[in-house]
Amino acid sequence: MRALHIVLSIALCLLISTCGPVASLHPLFTEKDLVFETGLIGSWTTKDGSQITFQKKGEKAYESLFTDKKDSTKLRIHFVRLGKFTFFDVYPSNGSDDGISVPAHMICRIHFGSDSLQIAYLDEEWLATAIKSGKLKIKHENLDGKIVLTASTKELQQFAVKYADDEKAFPEPGTFYRK
Repeated sequence: MRALHIVLSIALCLLISTCGPVASLHPLFTEKDLVFETGLIGSWTTKDGSQITFQKKGEKAYESLFTDKKDSTKLRIHFVRLGKFTFFDVYPSNGSDDGISVPAHMICRIHFGSDSLQIAYLDEEWLATAIKSGKLKIKHENLDGKIVLTASTKELQQFAVKYADDEKAFPEPGTFYRK
């Protein structure tokens, strides 16, 4: 639970939106879905001064440092292309090694240009409402009021592509500009 709370806190700081993010036990990607975009390397900033930097980590991953007025957080980020859509799979880079905590992935829909990066994470309130109404069936657990997706990578991918253009599923992107 501790790692889940850390991940959720990171997302609240990292991604600018009114509702909480959704954690997933499984990644959004397989190796064939990963893309390394060299244009992400470097520093990006928001209008309020928050900053995120991307460095290459391995063949198709990024080590990222997010800094705002209060904290700095290290993240492992994978750039995922599913059909015509692009996503980030965000994972804590400095997770606990206590043998008990289970770090989780977060799914973010992105729009990447040469000078701007928009990031919108999967909205928990939308997901909870869709599940409760029966509109959406996806494997999950409700832990202390937080939804944790337990669906397989394949199921997550189908879900992400189906709702990628839904502004309620991926609302109010935070915009970062190349520094």
